[in-house]
Amino acid sequence: MSRLLHEPTTFLTNLPVIVLGILWGSGIWEAYGRTLHPFHFNLGLSFYTLAGGAAAGAVFHGFRRHFPEVMHQRIWKVALMGIGLTLYFNLLAATAAVASPVNYLSWRWVPAGGLALFALQTVKFHGFGHSVKFLALGLAVALAAFGLLAWRHPEAGPISLFLGSAVTVAGGGLWATGWSPHERFNHNDLFHVIQLVGLWLVYRGALLTTTAQLP
Repeated sequence: MSRLLHEPTTFLTNLPVIVLGILWGSGIWEAYGRTLHPFHFNLGLSFYTLAGGAAAGAVFHGFRRHFPEVMHQRIWKVALMGIGLTLYFNLLAATAAVASPVNYLSWRWVPAGGLALFALQTVKFHGFGHSVKFLALGLAVALAAFGLLAWRHPEAGPISLFLGSAVTVAGGGLWATGWSPHERFNHNDLFHVIQLVGLWLVYRGALLTTTAQLP
């Protein structure tokens, strides 16, 4: 497998993110069919876009030696946009979870502006460093919003949403250090495993959060 794949472990750890992103996104959209609340709509979309970004990431890390550099960079930018869209929809879901419908309609343009800036710098620059600051800020805002929801309604759903966001933020912080437990299980692989735990908590929280707990 190592002859075919450039980073086989990173490729493999992307696969459950793809599959579960689709499955859990579908589950959250089923909840949206019952609640018709933008929280569930946007959170379900964030799982779908995460799956798309992970698919591009799997191709990037797994098959990079088979592509010319220009194509390689384009695949990476697709993966980055998947991450950016995931954060965008996550922020919309977090906003809908704590803001009144009127305020949600007003504030949703802030994440849209952030996404536009993210897309601009993704197209303009190579690498990942320029994207980290946007992702860090967005994850912190989403964590604060879900923390507020859990404080307002200290019940299973909102608490699970907050814990899932906290696990993802902690995993991102560990990823930023570059630490890994083994040379064949790098910081990207470790983050994917931690991310799956966070995703399950968010998924569980989304299903347990009712319209009575949302604005």
